[in-house]
Amino acid sequence: MQLLKNFILSAPPVKQQAPSEDEIKQILRDDLDITCQYLDWRTPCWKEKNRVHNWRNYATPQLIEIWSTFSDEQKRVIAFTLDRIAEDEHWE
Repeated sequence: MQLLKNFILSAPPVKQQAPSEDEIKQILRDDLDITCQYLDWRTPCWKEKNRVHNWRNYATPQLIEIWSTFSDEQKRVIAFTLDRIAEDEHWE
C-alpha cells in the first residue's frame, strides 16, 4: 500500500434527501401564489394583447367566453399555466 502525500482525505459529501411529495406540492403552491400576485387573473383585460410574454395572448376565444364560469382557483391555475407558456416565448 502506498501513502498519499499532500492530499487531504475527507468523508464524501452528505447526499441531499429528495423533497417529500408534500414538500413538492407546497413549493408548487407557493410558486402559483407568487406568480398570480402579478397577473390580472380575476377579470383580465382580454383586449390588451400587445405585450410580449403576456399570458392573455394564449387564451382562446372559447376560453375567454367561459372565463366567468370558472372558480377563482381554476382561474388562477389557468392563468398561471398560460403565463408559463408565455414565459417561453423567444423573439428574434
